[in-house]
Amino acid sequence: MANAEKKSKKMTYEEIIRLAASTGAEAGVEKYKAELATHQKSVTDKKFRNTKALLKQYRALRDYAENAVFSTEQLESFQIAELISGITDSDKFKVESIQNQVATTKTIMMHVETMLQVYKNKCLASEKDEVRRRWRVIERMYLCGESQPEIFSIAESENIDGRTVYKDIDKACDELSNLIFGLDLNNFVI
Repeated sequence: MANAEKKSKKMTYEEIIRLAASTGAEAGVEKYKAELATHQKSVTDKKFRNTKALLKQYRALRDYAENAVFSTEQLESFQIAELISGITDSDKFKVESIQNQVATTKTIMMHVETMLQVYKNKCLASEKDEVRRRWRVIERMYLCGESQPEIFSIAESENIDGRTVYKDIDKACDELSNLIFGLDLNNFVI
């Protein structure tokens, strides 16, 4: 009987160890899933904020990309002028930095404008008026004209409440963020 009791206790210990291991593994998996969800939300939020920032600065970025007074030809003439006027290496670095910024901004703006056109086509092809309206709100708020109009003027022209304008902007930014920044495939569990 003493042997059966010892065996029973030993099995109980093994069961406890299995239970502890299983519970620990489950807790670890749950913690990993929670951290992954937090990371995915952080990435999504960052893309959303960056999309809004791009739209808010769209007019200025477009003007900069279209009117920047620096090109490769200007660099070549600058290098000739450098020899003549004795411009320092520090000045040359500043000019090259400007050239890099112009090229980067133009590339980004070409991509953003292409994705805006994709979004426009999607919205205008929709049978839902609210989807078509979303494009008109974004276009009027951020893309057309010289300055950003007041929310109430957009709401009035669309015959909607001001809060609906904000909702349309948020929904459009959410949709545009995936077009502009792409999907983060590392966050998808297949």
